[in-house]
Amino acid sequence: MPGGAAFHLHHGAGPIVDSPALASELADLIQRVRMPASFTVSEVPLRGGLRWSFLRDGRRWVLHRGPESNWAQRLRWSVWSLVVDEDSL
Repeated sequence: MPGGAAFHLHHGAGPIVDSPALASELADLIQRVRMPASFTVSEVPLRGGLRWSFLRDGRRWVLHRGPESNWAQRLRWSVWSLVVDEDSL
């Protein structure tokens, strides 16, 4: 990278940027582009399971199924959850 800046991608935690200017640009980009398309995942206290919430056009939406998933994908994930240790994910 120009000026000796370094950029590394760590898939488990996100990017590591060794440049204050590049880090600032990346943070701004994430805030403007990525965050509006992101979901917040939380547990449903009494019912169990998960819920996905997100903002669109100034309104908060809540889903009780994985966004953009179909029944076959949810079935596959349920089967995998029986055989794959959660700590491995």
